[in-house]
Amino acid sequence: MPLQSATGGPATRSTPRRLAVVGTGYVGLVTALAFAEHGNHVRCVDVIPERVEAISKGRAPFYEPGVAEALARHVSEGRVAATTDTTSAVEASDATFLCVGTPSAEDGSYDLSQLRAAARDVGSALADLERHHVVVTKSTVTPTVNRQTVLPELEATSGKRAPGGFSLVSNPEFLREGSALKDALEPDRIVLGLMKGDDGAETLLREIYGPFDRPVLVTSLEGAELVKLASNSLLAIKVAFANEVANVAAAVGADGYQVLEGVGMDHRLGPHFLRAGAGFGGSCFPKDLQALAAFADSIDLPALMPRAALEQNQVQPGVVAAMVRTALDGDVEGRRVALLGLAFKADTDDVRETRALPIYSLLVGWGANVVCHDPRAGPAFERLAVQEGLPRPEIAPDVSSALEGAEAAIIQTEWREYRELGPDRFVSLMARPLVVDGRRALDPEKMRRGGVTYLGIGHPAP
Repeated sequence: MPLQSATGGPATRSTPRRLAVVGTGYVGLVTALAFAEHGNHVRCVDVIPERVEAISKGRAPFYEPGVAEALARHVSEGRVAATTDTTSAVEASDATFLCVGTPSAEDGSYDLSQLRAAARDVGSALADLERHHVVVTKSTVTPTVNRQTVLPELEATSGKRAPGGFSLVSNPEFLREGSALKDALEPDRIVLGLMKGDDGAETLLREIYGPFDRPVLVTSLEGAELVKLASNSLLAIKVAFANEVANVAAAVGADGYQVLEGVGMDHRLGPHFLRAGAGFGGSCFPKDLQALAAFADSIDLPALMPRAALEQNQVQPGVVAAMVRTALDGDVEGRRVALLGLAFKADTDDVRETRALPIYSLLVGWGANVVCHDPRAGPAFERLAVQEGLPRPEIAPDVSSALEGAEAAIIQTEWREYRELGPDRFVSLMARPLVVDGRRALDPEKMRRGGVTYLGIGHPAP
């Protein structure tokens, strides 16, 4: 189907829609809450009974700004419910959204086992359903997965054929952890990948998304899949490029952030994601770059840029750790180093692919005494480090405890709590007020005027 562009407007409907959401991780639960905000009734499905129980009681199973409050409200008002029974949820709904995880497999492709299982369960529920039902895939996948994997599972277990017996739509999410609920309610665009001639599915989804009042792009199943994969990959590539430019800038005595600001002032490029730091992490960027590269390999095409971005991202934590070692006269053995920020980004407790882990690994490998702190992610990081075979990290209860007696402090996550630190805190608490800012969370000149030895990614040494 050729690309079409249109703007969805508010839809008129007499009653709210009843929707099912399979998978209650970041994407699934946030998607359910966004639909509930517009008056729909949503049944969340998960195979983990403890998670279903928590959601049923209005308790969020993870930290994400605004989610706990929205969930408690919608559960109490009867718009959100949770169950382990896929069949009952599908039978009671007009559309089912598949939001299960697609983690990386060993070869870099997506592990589709959860998606296959969800499709089989939904297909079984469709077998005895007399009315037409729309199945919507939000899980991130490579091109052809919906047509070649999800669709056969649905058809085999339902005994029906699409699009006549049911509809299959690719509707990727574009959520950022830390602002996921806002992104779900105010997306830049809504992408609908449809099977050819499936006007009924398009009509229903335009109605569901009408109240969001956002631009709608209609394309094929494969087109929608690739929009998501290409979007995340390009954002990650921009971050990796910004880091390389910042490293070069610092080496020649220029301010990398000023350089990148100048680049971003070009309207053809824009400033978004041209911000240097310790590298990217999380559940999306590394995974999606690997998946794009693996998919390109599978169709005999080169994947130079995704692999280059991944390689640069592996290098960047070493740049941060090396700055500490160099500043401490080339030897960190026995030296106390505060590592501030363990989540992969601020406003989340997610430590997947966090750059704090390789920084911690390098420092403890060199013999440093690393004391860690994070407002939310301390326990998760401790578990992750142990799982990776590293020494159990010391997690400080507060920032002051982490800084006390330290000879260096690294800011790895730009939590507001860290951005608001003044130079006096470092000077008064640390044995040596040396700060390596991996996120440009602090004002370099303010720090230096206050007596702090400030080093940062892309910032020339004093």
